[in-house]
Amino acid sequence: MNTNTTINIQDVKDEISYWIDEAIAREIQLFEIQSVFRKALNGLSGRSFDDLKLRSQNETDEKKLLDLSARLIDFVRSHILFDDKLVSLFPDMQSATQINQFLQTYFNDNKNYSGQITGNYQPFEKNDLTNGVFFYQFCIVREVNIRQEISTSNLNANIANQFHNVYGVKRIPLNCFDFILIDLNNNKIITGIDLARVLGKNELNVALNSFYINFRKIINDTAISSFLNKPQDLFPKIQIFYDEVKDQTNGVTEINFITPAGTAHYEKLRGKSKDLRIAPYHEKGVEGVKNETENGVLLNNDITPYKIGKKYYRDIGDIEIHLKSSYLALHSTNGSHLYQAYIYATRNYNDLNFALQKLVT
Repeated sequence: MNTNTTINIQDVKDEISYWIDEAIAREIQLFEIQSVFRKALNGLSGRSFDDLKLRSQNETDEKKLLDLSARLIDFVRSHILFDDKLVSLFPDMQSATQINQFLQTYFNDNKNYSGQITGNYQPFEKNDLTNGVFFYQFCIVREVNIRQEISTSNLNANIANQFHNVYGVKRIPLNCFDFILIDLNNNKIITGIDLARVLGKNELNVALNSFYINFRKIINDTAISSFLNKPQDLFPKIQIFYDEVKDQTNGVTEINFITPAGTAHYEKLRGKSKDLRIAPYHEKGVEGVKNETENGVLLNNDITPYKIGKKYYRDIGDIEIHLKSSYLALHSTNGSHLYQAYIYATRNYNDLNFALQKLVT
C-alpha cells in the first residue's frame, strides 16, 4: 500500500498565517517572528506581520514552507507554555508535600480532563522535572481585548474619507497556560499566570484570583490553602536588582525612582545600550544626588527605585524580569510591598527556572 500523502501547500500557508495571528494576539515581538522567517527562508523576511503573511503566501518552495511552519509552531507554542508569566513565590512551605499529593491526585484523575480547552480550569500537563521538583500546567480559555486596524474599505464611505487609519478593540479567546511549581527539596511553591504582558492590571488580578480559587478547590483544606494569602514580598528585590554587579551578563532596561526630595523619575534604555546604570544621563543624575550637601556636610543621599526592568544577557536567549511597584506604595502607611513579578522571553522550563532563581536567591 502506498503510504505517501500529498501535502496541500495552501494548507501549510494558512497554518503559517494562523500562527502569525497567534503571535500578534499574544504580543510577541515582531523581530522574534522575523528571526524565525529568516532562519527558514534563508534571510528573507518582512517589515510587518502582514508582510510576513504575504511572504509565506508567495513562497513556492515546499521544503522551505514546511520548515517555516515547523519552526513557527515550535516557537509560538514555547512562548505560550512558558513565556509572559506573572509569578508569585511561597517559600518555607512545610505543607508542600501534602499539596503536591493533592495535585498528583487531581492530575491523575481522567474525570478532570474535558478533551478540549474551555473557560474552566483543567489539568494540561504534569512534569517531574528533577528529583523532588514538580511542574503542573493548567489550561483555560481567556477572552482578551486586542487592538486591530480596521480596513477603511469595510467602512461607510463618509467615515472612510475622514480617516487614514482606523482602529478597533476586538475581544478574542486565547488559550492560556498557568502553572504551579512545587520544590520539595526546598519546601517552595511558585505560581504563574499566563498573559502577564497582554492582560491589563485588573484583568490579571481577576485571573490570579480565579486561579487561586481553583487551587483551593483542589487542596480542599482551608488551613493548608491559607498560604496563598501570604506570598513572598518581592519589594526588596528591586534594590537588589539595581545593586547587582554591573557586567556583561545583566543590565537595567527600565527604572522608576524617587530622589530624597520626593521627585519621581522614569528612565528607559536608549539605542543599543545594555544597562541604564552606566548610561551618562543616569550616572550623572545619581552622582548629583549623592553629592548633595547641607551646610557643607555630605548628606549621603541616594535614589530609591520602586519599579525596575532587568535583562539577563545569555548566549541562548536574553531573559527579562520586571518588578512593578508604585510611587503610592512607597508612601503607604503599611510600608512598601510587592507580591508578583513579570517574567518575559522564557521559552522552556530551563529558561523559566533561570528567571525564578533570580527571584528566589
